[in-house]
Amino acid sequence: MIPELFLADLEEKPDRLRNWRKRATWALPTPPAEILLLGMGSSHFANMVGAARLRSAGIRAVA
Repeated sequence: MIPELFLADLEEKPDRLRNWRKRATWALPTPPAEILLLGMGSSHFANMVGAARLRSAGIRAVA
């Protein structure tokens, strides 16, 4: 693991989550019917936020 790259990844997460909600379309031909987000520790807490935002957009999601 390269600490600088790990830190850069962590620092960009808030912007990615904010932009996730702003996107009007998916990069997939058809939006998925359901999404399962997996994670442990702080990743799970981030997944819970992501799942809630997906649900508010009408997509079935669980963390």
